[in-house]
Amino acid sequence: MDSTTKKLLFALLVVVVSLVACQRQADHSSDVTEGALYDNLFDQYKVLEGYFNNDQHDSLKNAVPSLLEQCKKHQQWRIYYMAWELQAEDYVWVGEHRKAIEEALKMEQEALNQNNNFGQMQAFFVMGLAYNVLANYEEGARCLQRAIELYDPEMCSVNTLVSMYYHYAQNFREMDSCDAKADTMMRNWKAVLDDYPLDKAKQEDEEWGWYSQYYSSLAEYYEKRDRYQEALAAMDSADYCNTHIETSIFEVINYITIRSSVLCGLERYEEAKVYADEAQHLLDSMIQVVGDVSSTYQISLDQSYCRIQAGLGNYREAYQIQERYDSLRFVASDKEIRIQLNELNKRFEIDEIKKQNEQLQQRSRFTTGGVAMILGIVAMLVFLVANNRWRHKLEVKNRQLERERNLVVAQNKQLAIERDRAEAALNAKSAFLQSMTHEIRTPLNAIGGFTQVLTTPGIELPDAERQDYSQRIQENIRLLTTILDDLLLITNLESSTELPEPEDCLPSGLVAMAAESVRSLVAPGVELSVQCAMPEEQIIKTHPQLIQLALSRLLDNAAKFTKEGSISVSLSQEGRLLHFSVSDTGPGIPADKRDFIFERFAKLDSFVHGTGLGLSIARMVAERLGGVLTLDSDYTSGAKFDFVIPFDE
Repeated sequence: MDSTTKKLLFALLVVVVSLVACQRQADHSSDVTEGALYDNLFDQYKVLEGYFNNDQHDSLKNAVPSLLEQCKKHQQWRIYYMAWELQAEDYVWVGEHRKAIEEALKMEQEALNQNNNFGQMQAFFVMGLAYNVLANYEEGARCLQRAIELYDPEMCSVNTLVSMYYHYAQNFREMDSCDAKADTMMRNWKAVLDDYPLDKAKQEDEEWGWYSQYYSSLAEYYEKRDRYQEALAAMDSADYCNTHIETSIFEVINYITIRSSVLCGLERYEEAKVYADEAQHLLDSMIQVVGDVSSTYQISLDQSYCRIQAGLGNYREAYQIQERYDSLRFVASDKEIRIQLNELNKRFEIDEIKKQNEQLQQRSRFTTGGVAMILGIVAMLVFLVANNRWRHKLEVKNRQLERERNLVVAQNKQLAIERDRAEAALNAKSAFLQSMTHEIRTPLNAIGGFTQVLTTPGIELPDAERQDYSQRIQENIRLLTTILDDLLLITNLESSTELPEPEDCLPSGLVAMAAESVRSLVAPGVELSVQCAMPEEQIIKTHPQLIQLALSRLLDNAAKFTKEGSISVSLSQEGRLLHFSVSDTGPGIPADKRDFIFERFAKLDSFVHGTGLGLSIARMVAERLGGVLTLDSDYTSGAKFDFVIPFDE
């Protein structure tokens, strides 16, 4: 074969290779066009995500409608609902909770019409967050449960599911719920993680983080149920996970504080103090480096220190720490939170690095066809191998950046929640001061006025009128004393960790003494009756002072609102339970207020004297004695309260 023939064959080979490459490029062009459209929309979504993470609320609000319109036009529903979820969730963190719920409801309806489970999941997730911030934890739990049920592994990463379980666990913690739903939720969460066992040879950092969140939540869950030994074991597992990942100093402080609290529950106060001191040292070090940090960490530490000092018998130190704890809890400022938000926002610059990597990855795809035409089949294969290796490195780097960004987002949102809680605490304190000022000023004004009349020189008063003024002064002094006693009672009931030893007493005498204590307060013409279905000589072991306290509050409440008819207090035995009932023929309680009346400072009639603490104190006593206080919804002649507690023979 001569040189000319060889040249022709070589030229023909080059032409064939070029034609094949061009055909492949043409076949790929349609896919590239669709892929480029998705990439363009996704890039716009990442811009929105940057606005969201950096609290650029106006920019986010202005940019979302345009992206939603484009996604709708090209039927890119995944990005469509992701962008919509960002906007709705942003409303949650800026305090527009009702608007967030409205947006989520619209999203749910549209996704339901499209039979799009991903959109419905996003909607229920936002509603769960909003209801939690509004302290409507039962509705929040329902929405988060629904979001978990709609989770589709083909549409979302496992990280999304783990995040929903984490918020779900926080929801149960805020509700102090230890029911079967909470047990089921924790088991299901663990079942998800079982697909990523901790002894896996190449465990990802992200997966260690999942387990760390789970075990710390499990420890708090066990602590709420007073299962401190299991809580301690869960914290050991969380610490093991943390040795495989990088944790921030704030996370370390949080983990140490939880362990200290669990050790307090086990009455291992010396060990608890060691961990609390370590957390305090880390917190002080951070304050020296970065200045003021969120007071939430100090609040949690003070709570543990208070329990530790009380457990060690250092009651003066415990009282001083309790005062500081109350002060921090009520006056935590937004300035601290804003400082940490600004500090954390700096870390979102990683999004720009990730975007550059994605652009490099995209350019590498588009250059494949041109290189193939120039270098031929062999060169193209070499390039594809190199490109795949480079792409793998980029994906690894992107995952690392994504994990760090998610961590910062979670911290940012947690700080926002803490800010809202601080605002709620300040509002509660203001409401408390306003209520107390009003309730205390009324009897003080009456005492001052009548005293001035009685002591003014030159005023001659008939004996009957002078006696009436004296009685009114005594009545207002009694009212003022009751207000202060109620406040002290609540403080003692909340701060006392153990009940005194039960005493021998006659149950029949309890109801009789309780009735006599309020007989002078009963309106004229109202019958006060006592029924006891237990033998008068029967003796039991219980806490008579606390029972008298609860019954007097219930009877005082009945006497205050019953102007005619009767008031009845009864006692019966149901196995190892004492069942007290207090009923009246007053105006009764509306159905929509049956839970509200047990809240502190709750008053159905603002013109009636009182702090609204009586029923709250009675329920606290019932719970301290291991019983319950409920309102009988079937009773229609007025109001009837059932006070049921256990007793010892």
